[in-house]
Amino acid sequence: MKIRHILLLNPPGRKLYTRDYFCSKVTKAGYVEHPLDLLILSGIFSSAGFRVSVLDAQAGRQAPEPAFNHIVSLRPDAVVFLSGLVSRQEDYAFLERLKKAMPRVLFAGMGDLFLKKMVFENTAWMDAVFYDFTSGECADFLSGRRGQFSTISFRDGNDIIYRVPVQDRGEFSIPVPRHDLFLNKGYTFPFARKLPFATVLTDYGCPFSCPFCVYPTLGFRLRRLQNVTEELRYIRSLGIRELFVKDQSFGADRGRSMRLCEEMRNIGGFSWTCFLRADVAREDLLRGMKAAGCHTVLFGFESGCDRILRSYKPGVNKRMIVDALRKCRRSGIKSVGIFIFGFPEDDIGTCRETADFAVRCGCDYVSFNVFVPKAGTPLRNKLMPDDSSGEKEEVLDQSGIASVWSGSPVSAEELNRLRVRAIRRFYFRPSYLFGMAAASLFSLCRLRMCLRSAFFILQDVLAKRR
Repeated sequence: MKIRHILLLNPPGRKLYTRDYFCSKVTKAGYVEHPLDLLILSGIFSSAGFRVSVLDAQAGRQAPEPAFNHIVSLRPDAVVFLSGLVSRQEDYAFLERLKKAMPRVLFAGMGDLFLKKMVFENTAWMDAVFYDFTSGECADFLSGRRGQFSTISFRDGNDIIYRVPVQDRGEFSIPVPRHDLFLNKGYTFPFARKLPFATVLTDYGCPFSCPFCVYPTLGFRLRRLQNVTEELRYIRSLGIRELFVKDQSFGADRGRSMRLCEEMRNIGGFSWTCFLRADVAREDLLRGMKAAGCHTVLFGFESGCDRILRSYKPGVNKRMIVDALRKCRRSGIKSVGIFIFGFPEDDIGTCRETADFAVRCGCDYVSFNVFVPKAGTPLRNKLMPDDSSGEKEEVLDQSGIASVWSGSPVSAEELNRLRVRAIRRFYFRPSYLFGMAAASLFSLCRLRMCLRSAFFILQDVLAKRR
């Protein structure tokens, strides 16, 4: 059957899930971000001449039955969907039922659970797996081309043709994503100062080597600046001013990042958030980011113990973290520190050291998490060599809300107590609460976001973890 109409699907679920960019988890504080994989593919498929529809049942809070009926009524020729270890069982039940109702429709999946080929082998109703949502091979495949691909595995009769991976570290371009298809779908982001917002990707993968993270395993490629600028102008034409730049390490190529900030400043009017590492947070870069509209950066600090940092955040230490936060304050940029309790070498002492450091170091916001052996990472392969794909687990929630790994020297109950205490210590300080309340008075959007975050923080603190 010739494919003309493609449905991009983020399936419904019992909880709110994030499944994109090879990391699936329960969303925190009820926020729903854009499904990056589907967003990027919307441009690739549209530019190849396909009719593209989008159903994000997560953003729309659609229950399975209405979502099922909606999909069947759309009569797509292909369904490209997200799934993840966090929701595998319910995703499979929903998608397999869809396949039975539309047996001639091609189903292609993306997500962290497909990083090991045995998952595809054991899923007979699925026709293909896409491993790189920035690749034009996805459109080639749906156009009818067959053979060997570097980013796709697929069924050919009773056989499976596996991808031949290529680690590409050059530049790339993509057709401008169809941001218009993702407007007014209920997307929210805790640090967005205006709504609606758009998500932008200006690189793919990560050049660093943190062993607990999947992104270094993807290689590292930079988007051509002219290609990024074209997308930014399109976003501006839609009336969108707020951006989440989802590069995993903005500033990794400092010269390019400075040029990108200059392009953003020339377009004008943007307000944005990004991820940054402490060891690339130079003052000139931060000044350039601020001038281009950056108001918040998210730092994956991970630990407040230098011994743990040497193993899991190579090239970063506590002194660098404090220095980076000082530079952010001087530049007028808010900071978010992300910390993890329960790394394999952590003990009660190092976890408490991390909590103490997080409260003292000067972050404007923090996110406390417990260690999760994430799918596709070198550390997971080392800790769980017999099952690095996650096949033995019913659910693997990578949000870091609760412990899912039984090998930690610190018990799951104690990790949760440490996490909750740290949240209380940081967010329930009277001076902090007063400052946040005062800052929110001047922005209705910020006030709504703060009230929502406060509700979910209280819910998180009061919840009982099993």
